[in-house]
Amino acid sequence: MSEAFLARLKKELGEEIDAGEDTVATARARPWDRILVWMKRLPPMPRPSVRWITPAAVGLLLLGTVFGFVIWLALFADMPEAGRDASPVVRIPVNRPDLAMVDPEAAMMTDGTGASGRGDAGLGAPVPAPSPPIPIPGASPFDRLELAPAPQPSLVQETPTGPLPQIGRDGTRPWQAYARPFPRDDDRVRIAIVMSEMGLSGVSTGLALERLPPGVTLAFVPYAERLATLVEAARSKGHEVLVTVPLQPSDYPLTDPGPGTLFVGRDTATNLSRLTRVLTSVAGYVGVIDLYGTRFATVPSAMVPVLETVRDVGLLYVDGSRAPDSVLPQLGDDLGIPWARADRVIDLSPSRGAIDEQLAQLAAVAETQGFAVGLARPRPATIERLLPWMRVLSEQNMVVAPISALVPVPEMPVPVGDGEGGAI
Repeated sequence: MSEAFLARLKKELGEEIDAGEDTVATARARPWDRILVWMKRLPPMPRPSVRWITPAAVGLLLLGTVFGFVIWLALFADMPEAGRDASPVVRIPVNRPDLAMVDPEAAMMTDGTGASGRGDAGLGAPVPAPSPPIPIPGASPFDRLELAPAPQPSLVQETPTGPLPQIGRDGTRPWQAYARPFPRDDDRVRIAIVMSEMGLSGVSTGLALERLPPGVTLAFVPYAERLATLVEAARSKGHEVLVTVPLQPSDYPLTDPGPGTLFVGRDTATNLSRLTRVLTSVAGYVGVIDLYGTRFATVPSAMVPVLETVRDVGLLYVDGSRAPDSVLPQLGDDLGIPWARADRVIDLSPSRGAIDEQLAQLAAVAETQGFAVGLARPRPATIERLLPWMRVLSEQNMVVAPISALVPVPEMPVPVGDGEGGAI
């Protein structure tokens, strides 16, 4: 404390002691209490404001940090790391003989000394390792391939409802032009996985486009919103595309395939008009698939006009109804249309165990008949179980192939029309 403060304190205490009775004894007995009593009587000292101190301190701290970082960069940024040379490192591959690649019989000579024929001691010249096989585009369902652009002018004809596929004047069919490449001489057992009901749910469709390997075929409903955008996105990832044609089921209306359904009781002109709307809904697909036509697919008089129309525009047909008495196996060969038929629906029960069981049965069917077609829906559990199953198929000499790789290529005359392609 300052001398002035101590003098003032001594004066105040002295006045207090002389002022009253027993104050001297009290001051002597409790001197610190007297000091506290006096200090409480002092006017409060003004406290400095901190409203401007805190922002100023923070600003100075930030300014110092930035200034220090700039100095560090100027001094140390261009210095090499400790213990390392500042000169650039160039790695040159050196071909060293791998003793595991050396043929012992070629390395050891007939004299038993291990010397080479030139008189050199040692194992002799190493046998070069065989070159790895050149990957064939499309041989793996995980390969992302670039598909042919769509639509191709020579493979479409304009109609009031939109571009209709057609066979080109050179005989090119849209199902072959827009197909995902696959080596025809691949002798592995082929399994096609068709993911149906694409476009019904935006979430499920997005999940399938994001996670499914390109070797999986995607089947879109013709009335999906932004259908052309979805098909273009699927083809840009390498997926082969089908379009669903709604045919009458046996339990209609309990099961409703959707708008534009073809019925057995309707006249042929009405059914073909509805089919044409499906065929002109989008471009770049290889064929149509029926998912619910357990009634329609059993009536030859109803199916023949549909199959003939699909054939004449150069598309393939997939029967996904799995109706036991479907007429497609007989009519397909007689009419010369490339066709396939579903063998299993792998996620009728959406549990993981049931999906695994159906995938195992699908592989067994493929092993028996040489090929198989499995249907599925874009559910999270289906995609989750499908991916590891596809990876282990190669160990069983099987492969997931696009649907176009499973259909036979029928021989049929090329229809020639007035335009660039064939006429219906």
